[in-house]
Amino acid sequence: MTAASEQEIKEQRARKRMNDLLVKAAEQFESAGDAERVVQIKFLSSPVEILADEKDPARVGAIRVEKTKLEGEPNQQRAVGTGEFEDIPCNLVLRSIGYKSLPIEADIPFDNRRHVVSNDQGRVVTTSSNGEKQPMVGLYSTGWVKRGPSGIIGTDVVR
Repeated sequence: MTAASEQEIKEQRARKRMNDLLVKAAEQFESAGDAERVVQIKFLSSPVEILADEKDPARVGAIRVEKTKLEGEPNQQRAVGTGEFEDIPCNLVLRSIGYKSLPIEADIPFDNRRHVVSNDQGRVVTTSSNGEKQPMVGLYSTGWVKRGPSGIIGTDVVR
């Protein structure tokens, strides 16, 4: 943690609460053992490339990230690439698209008025010419892209 980050946490109650929450989550992660579901947050990493699985090139095998470092004064820090890269094995990649969801691909049905992906309980669906909803195999939505912006980010935390 940079000196600027420490100063931000010391001076801003919201940042202190967020830091405390992340420290607590990290402690729980360390004691998760062989838990069936684990989410690991890797800070100071910027995605560069999605790499194919060596055995099945049609599947995701890893994501390449560039390690970053924070530079700047308190409340003006920016992540800057270090030129050091890491390949993180994975078989699922999620894209966080922020507050006002935007369409990501033309063939994924999107409601431009509500800013949500068309879905049925999270499964992305298309509507056939007769009005019947058909699930798109392997595509799911969650959070604000599923229901529209509401609540806080913590609303979507799986317990």
